[in-house]
Amino acid sequence: MRKSCLDFILLFLGVMAKANSECIPQNDSNAEFTHCLLKIENYPRPIHVYFSSNHSQKYFVHFHGHNLEGYSHFDKRWGNYGQYLQSSKSDAVLIVPESEGKCATYDSFFSDALRTKKFFLELESELNLSELIGLSGHSGAYRVLNRLSGYANKNLLSFSAIGLFDATYSETPEIKTYVKSNNILFYDAFVTGPQATTEDHSRALMKDLKGTKIFFVPVEGGNQESLLEQHFMVLKRGSLEEFFSKASAN
Repeated sequence: MRKSCLDFILLFLGVMAKANSECIPQNDSNAEFTHCLLKIENYPRPIHVYFSSNHSQKYFVHFHGHNLEGYSHFDKRWGNYGQYLQSSKSDAVLIVPESEGKCATYDSFFSDALRTKKFFLELESELNLSELIGLSGHSGAYRVLNRLSGYANKNLLSFSAIGLFDATYSETPEIKTYVKSNNILFYDAFVTGPQATTEDHSRALMKDLKGTKIFFVPVEGGNQESLLEQHFMVLKRGSLEEFFSKASAN
């Protein structure tokens, strides 16, 4: 018999009670997936959690980009994370920590390796998770992804996939090293065209990273769209959904 959205929420809250945590269901939860907000002691901002009714103990962590006036990372036009996860058919849990400013929370909080390690351990404990599949990020989140890859290069973290979405504003040597050394899945979706701001670095990576687990996805914007609209639409057009699907099958 088909379970209702309320059944899934009550089931999840029961798991959360056992983990001594509180994840507050949000209005966009439905019969296919649940979206809730979690607060943990070790992180200063709310954490969005998305999961399907048959979720496993595997998980993704996605980092949003800079907070820009007039654009919300959780606007359904481009930040429809629950839908992306559902459409990917992945049974993993998706976690999206919020950041203030221009990824300021990410830059400051994850600058400490031991604090970072505790963050992931606490997530796993609170949400009953066991395996980090992959990390992904949009725009200015490339900095935290590069830093976390550096920790992985020192064996403080481990993951098998990384996704960049219009996020190659600079060189990312730690990401490149981790991808090459561990043969992980690498996915880079970037806006292409005369207004593009990350295309040059992505095309340079194309020449350097090769293999069956390496994916580059040039994304063309609409003719009547501003650069910012193209930039935010890359999660949809560059297919965060496809990244989840490929990484889960990796």
